[in-house]
Amino acid sequence: MVKVALLIGVSEYDSDESLSPLPAAEKDVEAMEQVLLNPQLGEFEQSHVKKLINPDVTLMTQTTEEIFSGRGRNDFILFYFSGHGLIDDGGSLYFATTKTSKKLLRSTAVNSNTVSQIMKDSHSQQQVIILDCCYSGAYSLNPKGPVDIENKLSSKGRAVLASSSFYGLSYSSNESELSVYTHYLVEGIESGSADKDQNGWISVDELHEYAKQKVQEETTMKMKPRIDIEEDGYKIFIAKAPVGEPKIEYRKLLSRYAEESEGKIDVVSEIILEERWIELKLTLEEAAAIRQEVLKPYQDYQQKLDRYKKIVTDVMAEENPLTPRTLKKLKDLREKWRLRHEDTALIIELRGTAKNWLGGIKFRKNVLQPTKPSRQPTHLSSTIELLFRSAFTGFEGVLLTVALASLLGTTLISAWFWLWLLIVLVALIFVQSRYQMKILILPLIASITFCLVWLIPLLRSVIENDQISSSNSFLILMVMAIFGGGFIYTLMAFWLLIAQFNR
Repeated sequence: MVKVALLIGVSEYDSDESLSPLPAAEKDVEAMEQVLLNPQLGEFEQSHVKKLINPDVTLMTQTTEEIFSGRGRNDFILFYFSGHGLIDDGGSLYFATTKTSKKLLRSTAVNSNTVSQIMKDSHSQQQVIILDCCYSGAYSLNPKGPVDIENKLSSKGRAVLASSSFYGLSYSSNESELSVYTHYLVEGIESGSADKDQNGWISVDELHEYAKQKVQEETTMKMKPRIDIEEDGYKIFIAKAPVGEPKIEYRKLLSRYAEESEGKIDVVSEIILEERWIELKLTLEEAAAIRQEVLKPYQDYQQKLDRYKKIVTDVMAEENPLTPRTLKKLKDLREKWRLRHEDTALIIELRGTAKNWLGGIKFRKNVLQPTKPSRQPTHLSSTIELLFRSAFTGFEGVLLTVALASLLGTTLISAWFWLWLLIVLVALIFVQSRYQMKILILPLIASITFCLVWLIPLLRSVIENDQISSSNSFLILMVMAIFGGGFIYTLMAFWLLIAQFNR
């Protein structure tokens, strides 16, 4: 069996300014060449790997026919292309060359049907096409809708891998100078992480699934790599998985644990990993370097997510609910940082719920700080706010504030109750019957007046500012407790009075 590969990268486009340069394309080809020529991985011979950088139509077509024609049934052939992909009105895919012009597409670009037919005529039953294409220039050429590129190129014994569906864009990787799809194809082979069944061989479908998962994690589902494999081609093996290399073995185990827990290694996994790198006779420095490399993408993502949380918190402290304009800006930021939609949506939902529940208390630096009142607080309000501001340190602080308000309210209610008893006794013993009712009603009127004096300004503050300061929230709790308790004890006092009259 002979393994043959044609690797094409087009990074420069001289004839059409609308086709932007793709500097990653040339580096993609070099990375693929390196991994295929590795005798421990790809097992391709140097003479059977052809590399083309920025070719024109003639060179690309001629080289494709030269390298693939006359191959045997058991030979393995690979066509890899990194560059712009263009779709004409009929739905045909063209590979852009360095001389491609959209206005002269058929004469300045290579029709994928030509490549497909050349590969089919080779008689090889193990064919792989990898397209790391950017379709950003295809919208205006094919307004009719999406095209099933993979299906158009499919054939018996052939696997077609594409970095993105027709209307999807391809991206460069944050971690390297390669395009994100090629980066993870290469990583999957070099690290052995794509060998999911651990049989020592990496099949095309395993490699694609590994790259697809990593790509969607990095691009937050914007890129949707696709694969089309005929049944006979489902287990085409593209490379050997590195076996026995201590660093690779440790990396594979660490990568699996990190993938299962989104980069958070639990205590049990830590123990297993420590014993494993000792068994593999790695040094502490080597194990730490591998750990840093594997976990860095997860850590970078979490740092961006934490920063996004802080931004949302600060914004919602001033604006709740969020306006459409602000939501659009937050969406732009999410896309720029490549954060998952479900993560950011949950942040906004939780922050909004917490702010509404706390009545306008701000979250900043994990400390609940009262919003600034629109009017100068009274002396009592300022004193209470000064006394209890230090208690506002998260949800525990809120609970503590409620407890303090309840305690003070209960104390005042108790004092009010004993005062009522004293008034009742005085009224019953020393006051004539016709004045007893008036004396008992006076404290009730005083209690209601006291509550209203505090409650009305507080309600006005809420209506005007749509938020409650820490001191006011505390006073509302206290006033409600006093008013409720005072009402109960007033009924008790009247009951005592009625009982006395009935004797």
